[in-house]
Amino acid sequence: MRRISSDAVWFGAALGLAFFVWVIATLQADPLRVAVFNNIPIQLVENDAMILTNRSSLRRTVTVNVRARDSVLQLFTSEDITVRADLSNLSPGTHAAPLVVTTSRRAMVDTRPAQLTVTLEQRQARQKPVEIEFTADVPTGYMRESVTLSETQVLISGTLAQVELVDHLLARIDLSQARNSTQDDAILIPVDADGVAVSDITLAQATITVSIEIRQREDVLAVPVSPQIDYESVPSGYVARLDTYSPETVTVRASPAILAALPEILDTARIDLSGRTANFTEQVAVILPDGLLPGSVTLLEGQVVEVSIVIEARVAQRQFDGVAVRVVGATGEVRVIPSRVTVILTGPQPILDALEFEDVSVTVDVTGLTAGTQDVQPQASITGAQIAPDGVRVIPAAVGLIITAPPTLSPSPTP
Repeated sequence: MRRISSDAVWFGAALGLAFFVWVIATLQADPLRVAVFNNIPIQLVENDAMILTNRSSLRRTVTVNVRARDSVLQLFTSEDITVRADLSNLSPGTHAAPLVVTTSRRAMVDTRPAQLTVTLEQRQARQKPVEIEFTADVPTGYMRESVTLSETQVLISGTLAQVELVDHLLARIDLSQARNSTQDDAILIPVDADGVAVSDITLAQATITVSIEIRQREDVLAVPVSPQIDYESVPSGYVARLDTYSPETVTVRASPAILAALPEILDTARIDLSGRTANFTEQVAVILPDGLLPGSVTLLEGQVVEVSIVIEARVAQRQFDGVAVRVVGATGEVRVIPSRVTVILTGPQPILDALEFEDVSVTVDVTGLTAGTQDVQPQASITGAQIAPDGVRVIPAAVGLIITAPPTLSPSPTP
């Protein structure tokens, strides 16, 4: 019996020693290491009945320390880590919410910091009235009649202080282009009594539908306008064209009978182009038809029309025949065939009309050319005028040259 007991002790000791040796060998082959993972996002588990009032100052991420065997850490990524702060069972007030870390791999984990300080407040809800603000009303000649809202009150929620700060919900509407009855969605903005937007408010619905009935007034009519331009008065050598004018229609108020008798288009005062050689803009009055009683017709909009007119020089062509070809850079005798050419100029008529025959010259440069016969292109130049290069043409385009080398002087005899 004593021998059996002794053998059991030796067996246990041997088994313990073997386990210890196995642990040492395992630690050497696959040691424990610590890895640090930065910027792990924090997931907040919240209660809809509470409002986190210090949300903007809370940190969004934490650092997580992971202790595991080397073989495990080699496979570890930040996606294996989840950090949560459970606020769902917290009451109103300030709390230190612990950060709970979980991982899908076998490891020990902890965070820095280990908790978040949060401040919670009970969510409050109130019904607030909806008010419409027209940032721009209907165009002149139209009337805005009934306005119908899909909701006249909307439920809002937030902290008690923020909810009580809200006076009403504002819906802004622009009717500047509306000429027919309209129905559209308008965004709701919580504002205080001074019309200043209130933040951190949750609305049960972000928009409402606004239906507005619009109709045209019977005593107002929009009539097109036509600028009257005296194109015959433009200076000689120039052409004119209408560029833009504004407004293109004017709004007239009168009795329905007078409106029905008005012409389809109203003219402006006549614009004189005498002396105009450059683009210009002019304001002219709208002319009402003759025979109307004073005060029977009123121009509500567009009493003056701004007209922009483009003035351009007329493109013309002028021909100069028999222009002598002048030789430049000659060292010997040079004969030009033909010696006179034709120059054709294309450009603004006033500039061409002012040119004299002496203002046009043609040259050929023979600098560096060797003796013999060859063809060159003559170059025309204009004095005192700016003509585009593609507006100058010489006929013929090439002239022939017969170049004779200068005589060689014999050396003087030595006395």
